[in-house]
Amino acid sequence: MSATRPSPPVTAQIRLPDQSAVRFSGVSVRHGSAAVIDDVDLAIERNICFGIAANAPTTLRAVADLIATARRPSAGTVTVLGFDAATETAEIRSRLGYLPHPHPVPSHLRVAEYLSLQAAALGVPKANWESTIDTLLTLAGIAGRQDAFTDQLSSGARQLLGVAGALVNDPGVVVLHEPTWGLDGRARSRLWNMLHRLTEVSRTIIVCSRQLSELSAGCARIAVFDEARIIDEGPPTDVLGRLGGARRIRARLANGVVRTHTVADVAAQAALLKKLVAADLELIEFAEVAPELDDLHLATSHTPSATRGPGR
Repeated sequence: MSATRPSPPVTAQIRLPDQSAVRFSGVSVRHGSAAVIDDVDLAIERNICFGIAANAPTTLRAVADLIATARRPSAGTVTVLGFDAATETAEIRSRLGYLPHPHPVPSHLRVAEYLSLQAAALGVPKANWESTIDTLLTLAGIAGRQDAFTDQLSSGARQLLGVAGALVNDPGVVVLHEPTWGLDGRARSRLWNMLHRLTEVSRTIIVCSRQLSELSAGCARIAVFDEARIIDEGPPTDVLGRLGGARRIRARLANGVVRTHTVADVAAQAALLKKLVAADLELIEFAEVAPELDDLHLATSHTPSATRGPGR
């Protein structure tokens, strides 16, 4: 009598968690026949500040809107914290903060009223509003201004308030589109300090901007778009080193004069420093300035697509 062969065990379909904060898989976005995003693959790890750089405002807006589930791709899939942006929109929105551009803060509201409206819209329990508002205003550096009208704040403080409004639901991922647009140097510094504090408490911050020098200084990793595709992605120093372009050097003199010089390579940079020192100038700063997107575009726009980086 032959032994009965046991039936194979029945296994349930289990979805393994995606460890990425955001993942684009073959994502395309089209406006008519024009590609705004073209067959892009991208994975953004959790709990870092990640920069998306693109010269085209439509590309930046599309990337931000896709992550925020404000639009769907023409092709491909987007996941946020492991959830599918096409079918699990509610799960994503409850875990995400979004500051679009432009984002005018209503001038007729008091600071606390604005944040209370944001909290109500995002489903934050009313019992938590007061403590949440106090915490966020402290984080934004505008503690004690709950009763001030928003138009009494400086432009930098209003933008920080906008970021605070994107945080009322304690999101795991925060998407900011051109958050420093129109701000002075001091306000930009305050905003970046705020973003860095957020990554220290388990937040993924995604900044979409044309300001490549800012992204390079403030983000752990960046992705650079050109002609709707990602041409490189990685730590800023690595990306800028691969993409090349002329070096820009900032020389600051003791009398306050700041001069920007363009040099071809390290040897030319050393020769420039020697020349400035020999001229007996009181030099107090001599530093390389991160290039902007226009500088890189000259170096990459004629690169054959087969030799480009991660964007397929």
